[in-house]
Amino acid sequence: MNKNTITINCLAFQLSNARKKVQKWYEKKLERLGLNTSYVYVMEVIKEFGPSSLSLIAEKIELERATVSNLLGRMERDGFIKRLPGKERRSMEVILTQKGNDILDEALFSLQQADIELDELLVGNLDGIKDSIKVINAKL
Repeated sequence: MNKNTITINCLAFQLSNARKKVQKWYEKKLERLGLNTSYVYVMEVIKEFGPSSLSLIAEKIELERATVSNLLGRMERDGFIKRLPGKERRSMEVILTQKGNDILDEALFSLQQADIELDELLVGNLDGIKDSIKVINAKL
């Protein structure tokens, strides 16, 4: 494929490729903990907001409710969260277990270390890249 084609130069194509590679970068850092980034994102929401509904979690991590429901099932099976009956008859609340709370601290430390290493690879440009992506997310 010619390097001058629109597909190669298209921002969507470049961001898609970069997202996959960055995702793998972070997933590798969490591998030893038996976690993936989605688990960490969910646990962070619960830690920040306390007992959380499926809708709140889906909204905060910008995933479909069905996707979050499947994710919560795996997380509950793995002992990181518990789903409890909510205040309303058909609702539920998700809480972190002690295991989830403990491993979240380790995961966040691992992700901070991953950021430091990634910043070194990017010659100190990580914050600038993050800022540019925040602008794209805010404007589109």
